[in-house]
Amino acid sequence: MQNTTLFASGIAAGSLITNPLFASVSYAAESPVATTKYGQVRGYTDNGINVFKGIRYGTDTSTRRFMAPVEPAKWTGIQDALEYGPSSPQQSRGSEKMSEDCLFLNDFYPGPS
Repeated sequence: MQNTTLFASGIAAGSLITNPLFASVSYAAESPVATTKYGQVRGYTDNGINVFKGIRYGTDTSTRRFMAPVEPAKWTGIQDALEYGPSSPQQSRGSEKMSEDCLFLNDFYPGPS
């Protein structure tokens, strides 16, 4: 099992999730597992790129629209981070999943060589 450190990038990640985003990343059976300040997430590797999609960084905004995000509850176990979370409701999004519960982060970075 290999451990690496990943530093958060991007405006949302840098301001809402402490750096490093992932305290550690380990590899077991080709599936990277990252430890965040909220809990562990399992991603996947695609052509040498580690992919984590739909990592929650805030609670549902339906009752707090246009307010600062509230940190999500910490979780136990490993949550899958395999699919994009819903986007915020917008007319231009067509058939994408949309919801007021839309505070999710996606992270892509090179895997171990």
